[in-house]
Amino acid sequence: MMERVVQELVVELKSKGNLVEADAISKYLKTSSLQFFGNRLPVIRQTAKQYAKQIPETFFTDFLQSLWGFRIFDIRRAATEAMLQFLKRGMIEQQALPIVDNWLEDIDTWALTDPLGWCVSKLLINNPKLKEVLKEWGNSENICRRRMAILPYVDLCLRGQYRKEYAPWILETITPHISNREFYIQRAVGWALRQLSYHEPEIVRRFIAQHKSEMTRLVIREGSRKL
Repeated sequence: MMERVVQELVVELKSKGNLVEADAISKYLKTSSLQFFGNRLPVIRQTAKQYAKQIPETFFTDFLQSLWGFRIFDIRRAATEAMLQFLKRGMIEQQALPIVDNWLEDIDTWALTDPLGWCVSKLLINNPKLKEVLKEWGNSENICRRRMAILPYVDLCLRGQYRKEYAPWILETITPHISNREFYIQRAVGWALRQLSYHEPEIVRRFIAQHKSEMTRLVIREGSRKL
């Protein structure tokens, strides 16, 4: 049954794709290792949700790994959306985190890293000890893993999930990266600060004032945009 659902999902996304869009998306994402069907994100999300509903809990991990086996962006992006749906249905950390850990070694675009960050944020809410895992990822030479160390904290602020105790978590996490010259790390740090500023503007103002000499211009600009 699971194999049938996987194949039906692949066939549907392929049929809805567009070659012109595929070329444009590939250039925009700057990834050359994957193929593209050319589906817009709302289509991928809707399709992933539709087919994920058909998968029982016992096949969560097998379904995700089967989708990831396709070196096609649209299918892999559907896998990240399916994981998010499974987490809402009770997929546990011991199932999801090893998959994320493995996938991070096989990603070359932020467009797959970021949705996995929203998945990890759900795990972090349930288990704050995952902060230590994210801290380790932040020391990795793998840029996607380093970006992933920050992204879950962005989601904590984005989705009405914010709690006061998250502020020190976020600041502790981003501090080692505020002078990082890698563009996608700077964007993640600035993004986290900006989202935190919606809830804690004074805390963010003080943090930027204290560390301004260490921060890159991009981090300062993005982090202070809503202050």
